Amino acid sequence: MSVSQELGKVQAELEASQTKLASAEEKIGTHEATIATHEATITGHEATIASQTKAIDGHAAALTTATAGLTGQVETLTTENKELAHTVGEQGKKLESPAYKMASITGEPLEEAGGGGEGAEGGSLTQQYAAIKDPAERAAFLEENKAALYKEGRS
Repeated sequence: MSVSQELGKVQAELEASQTKLASAEEKIGTHEATIATHEATITGHEATIASQTKAIDGHAAALTTATAGLTGQVETLTTENKELAHTVGEQGKKLESPAYKMASITGEPLEEAGGGGEGAEGGSLTQQYAAIKDPAERAAFLEENKAALYKEGRS
C-alpha cells in the first residue's frame, strides 16, 4: 500500500472519528442540560419538602396544644361529674329519709331534719328498717331489734 493510500485511509478514519466525537459532544451537551433540569427539579422538591415539614411541625404543635387543653377540660368535667354524683347521692339519701319527708310536710327547716345525707349514721332503727328492701333481711332485722323498735315506737 502506498503512502497516499494509507494517508487517505487515515484521513477517512479521522473524519469518521471526528463525526463520532461531534456526535458524542452533542450528546454530552444534551445530557448536561438534562442533568441541570433534574438538579433544578430536585432543588424545587427539597424546598417543597422543607416547607411541608415546617407546616407539619406547626400542625403537630397545634394538635399538642389542643390535646393538652382538651385533656384539662376532660379532667375538669370528670371532677365536676364526681361532685355532682356525690351531691345527687346525698340528695337521694335525704329524699328517702322519713324525717326529711316529715320536715317537708310540717314546715320544719329541711337542713335540720336529719335522717340522711352526710353525717347521718344510719338514722333511727325505724329508718334503718324502712331502708331494708329484702324481705328476709327485714325479718332478721326486726327479730334482732324487736325490743328496741318497740321502745322507739313508744317514745
